[in-house]
Amino acid sequence: MSASGALLFLTLAVFFNFSIAECPEKKVEDPRDVSSYYECGVSKTCPPNTAFDSSTGGCTGTKWKSLTSEPKHRSKRSSDDEMKVVCYFISWGINREGHAKFTAEDIDPFLCTHIIYAFAGLDSKDLIIKPGDENVDVNKGTFQGVVEVKKKNPKLKVLLAIGGWVESEGDKYSRMVSDSDKRKTFVKSAVEFLKKYKFDGLDLDWEYPACWQGDCDKSNKSDKENFSKLLKELRKAFNKENPSLLLTAAVSAGKYVSNQAYQGEKMAEYLDFVNVMTYDYHNFNDGKTGHHAPFHSHPKDSDKYSNVMASMKYWNVEQKIPKKKLVMGVPAYGRTFKLVNSSNHDLFAPTNGPGDAGTFTKEAGSLSYTEILKNMKQEGWKMVRDPYVGPYAYKDNQWVGFDDPVAAKEKAKFAKEAGYGGVMVWELSSDNFKGLWGERKSPLINALKEGVKNGARVATSNVALTTGILLSSFVLWRSSARNHL
Repeated sequence: MSASGALLFLTLAVFFNFSIAECPEKKVEDPRDVSSYYECGVSKTCPPNTAFDSSTGGCTGTKWKSLTSEPKHRSKRSSDDEMKVVCYFISWGINREGHAKFTAEDIDPFLCTHIIYAFAGLDSKDLIIKPGDENVDVNKGTFQGVVEVKKKNPKLKVLLAIGGWVESEGDKYSRMVSDSDKRKTFVKSAVEFLKKYKFDGLDLDWEYPACWQGDCDKSNKSDKENFSKLLKELRKAFNKENPSLLLTAAVSAGKYVSNQAYQGEKMAEYLDFVNVMTYDYHNFNDGKTGHHAPFHSHPKDSDKYSNVMASMKYWNVEQKIPKKKLVMGVPAYGRTFKLVNSSNHDLFAPTNGPGDAGTFTKEAGSLSYTEILKNMKQEGWKMVRDPYVGPYAYKDNQWVGFDDPVAAKEKAKFAKEAGYGGVMVWELSSDNFKGLWGERKSPLINALKEGVKNGARVATSNVALTTGILLSSFVLWRSSARNHL
């Protein structure tokens, strides 16, 4: 190792309070189980059958194995089981102004493997599926426009999502699933609706069974079992179609809600895949800054379950859904905070409300990635890359945690190497789809696509490369003495 390389390694160890002596003197047993590895060194690219040895700074034997190394037992995937890149399309994006306006014509037909149209609704009286906004969906032809993107890419699948946070208010979904006749009526309406508008399937986004809008104390506990009944009946009806309709669900990443809302083994039996919403772990209601989609558990965070890696492991191990059916969510937006003291802008700094609304999305507490880029490119926001949770940026009393292309690609690489079914992004219009400020178009989704396909190097702006340390520059080592999960 050169003198400069040794200095960098020691600097990293001191800065992040890593002890080189802490690295275990043993072979890593399973490099795919990176959720419980040590972060103790700098990544090296080594020849086949060798790996990086931190004691020598070179490659030797099989003593060490890097996260970037190839897993030992990678199963071969058929063409029908390739990594998915699932992208949500929001219907209300067509009502936005200027650079934020997003229509079916803005969809790149080759960017995603699946597009999910958000959202249809449930009629509160008849308990059947209906357009979420009939004027936008039907009268303005947005259903048709999104579905017809398939003409440019016949391999693309376009599904319709029913639900969403606002639509999940109240008891109507619970009333529907609790009665066999009402379920039958809903299933019939769903099949007819999907066929009428030529969707390839249905994505259930009820937030959440037995925990309506996250409130598990004022909900119907039987929703958990009844939701599984609905899935079974939908699956049976969908299989009768030729070709059969796809059936998926968007689910909470939180362990507390998910334990009460879902029967994972039955979901695995009936669903084609499950979109895990691994974001919104933190927001301004916490009273302190926090990355809303942290990749790893942070040493200073007492909650070791509110992070992407823990949630994906939970859905696989505790909910017993096979990895190939689990799709990991990545946000194309950030959650914002208003700092109590502008000079204290680190993670876990005190806050007193949401950050200011952006110029495009106009929602306090949230910024699209497009708006975050604008702030960093034109407004002088400073970005920091935390090696555990990902990037955040701040200026004056404003603070935002988000994923950039570097973080997105790392998550996609993890999903691929760990054997998950793919990645999902919320949502298309937030991802700088016009390629403003010198960026390429849809930089986050392109990074996800590269990460799950071929691991190509991410094209990023100087903003991403000149601040912090890339998460991928660390080697994650397993240790029985330290378990993140």
